[in-house]
Amino acid sequence: MKISRFATAFALAVGLSIPQTAAQARLAGHSDEQPTRELAVRDVYSCPAPEDVQGEAKWKINNTTGLALTVYVSDDKGNAYQVLERVGTPAVREWNPQLEDGNYHLTCVFHNDSAVESDAFTVTGSTVSNAPKMVPITDHEVAAVSIKQAENQKERVPELQKRAHALADATSSSRSAAKAAYLDYLEYYRSFDDSSAEWPGPDLEGYEDIERILWSNRPPSDAALPATALADATDKTAHALDTAHFAIPAPDYGLRAHEVMEEFERFDLRGERDFGAHALPAALRGVITSTRVTLDPVRSLVEDRGLDTAPIYDQLADLDALVEEFDDKYGGASSVAFADWPQEDRLRLQAGVAKANELLAPVATMTVIRRMN
Repeated sequence: MKISRFATAFALAVGLSIPQTAAQARLAGHSDEQPTRELAVRDVYSCPAPEDVQGEAKWKINNTTGLALTVYVSDDKGNAYQVLERVGTPAVREWNPQLEDGNYHLTCVFHNDSAVESDAFTVTGSTVSNAPKMVPITDHEVAAVSIKQAENQKERVPELQKRAHALADATSSSRSAAKAAYLDYLEYYRSFDDSSAEWPGPDLEGYEDIERILWSNRPPSDAALPATALADATDKTAHALDTAHFAIPAPDYGLRAHEVMEEFERFDLRGERDFGAHALPAALRGVITSTRVTLDPVRSLVEDRGLDTAPIYDQLADLDALVEEFDDKYGGASSVAFADWPQEDRLRLQAGVAKANELLAPVATMTVIRRMN
């Protein structure tokens, strides 16, 4: 059963906190504002313990660890409350978590590293009641999800090899055949999450040069060298994945589920990944697949913690329909750059992608809020 209070928890989880004004404090019976305490996070081996709190917690988190940081409040039963997400380094962020009376500790989560708990502190004299909370997902649970997703990715790599070699072969054919093979490869390549950049083996980014050549006045055969190099790199990567273990680090898994669509919005919709093919529909098809492939293994975990994932999958289905519509309009041999689409269609796609990112955000947050066991 999905519980509505988690909507509030998710809003808090992405960094929303509502500090009391001085007037509110006086109405609550506090004549003086509580001082703001600085909590210095200097290394990845410890998490600072706040002093006991009378009334409202007012903190400044000073992160000088060299790694991005997420901090949240936990109680003695392991429930997670409010979270301060993605504190840069070096950076100072104010944080006024709304906590009811009780015993708590902080949990510091460092990018691509472990979660560390502080010593305990106590809150007394609080006016807050029924603060939203959730049982954190554990490192063990996320690691199991990541391994499952990695196995799925590995099974799909031979198809990537097949398409890379088909592209290399097509450069000796007609331009139209080479373009079709390129778009076939591009869509499948984009269906892998961004952790593919961290796979063992060579870099697989050489497709950009192929696109520039095929959508220029140069003969398709000029793309043979980079296409052959790409096919060779794909073979070496496949071999490396067969002989070495790779999985998305547990602290990053939820971010990967969100990041692929987020980066599509940030880069593709601005034309920064268009090297002449104007292949936005093909790229988005790949991104939608990537999102599903990463989301599917973690779905039951976040649903068990209260997240209704049905709206996410509904929105991905809506994007599927938009992709097909816009591919018919602006894809094919006479492809059109996104910047040249009619404004109405640009706005429709931008809104659809933005909505998907909004719905995916809690998945990232819920897998960052975690505990070790």
